[in-house]
Amino acid sequence: MATKQHPVTVRVAERTPIAEDAPDNPFRGKHIVITGDIDGYERDYLQSLIADLGGDAYHGPNKKTDMAIIGHRFGSKAAKIEALIASGQPITILEEYTVIKLLKSLKKE
Repeated sequence: MATKQHPVTVRVAERTPIAEDAPDNPFRGKHIVITGDIDGYERDYLQSLIADLGGDAYHGPNKKTDMAIIGHRFGSKAAKIEALIASGQPITILEEYTVIKLLKSLKKE
């Protein structure tokens, strides 16, 4: 039996210049994990934007994780992030809406 696939809009066109040196850039120097889907952003594209902003996007949470981006339909990474937080590791959680808003605010004019 075939599974039903849901269409997802992705942004893969030209890269938007991002202001890495913006004073309010929360991604610079951070180890970041993405879990779930972020509307309008393909994961590889989002990881490249984070790199452009001076952050390091990782595939899985670990002791170096500073920040987690949680989208909808998140998976087992969210439980690992929660366990790290429960053990005392300070991890900033950013939800989908906040990430999209931040990326728009960091675009170079």
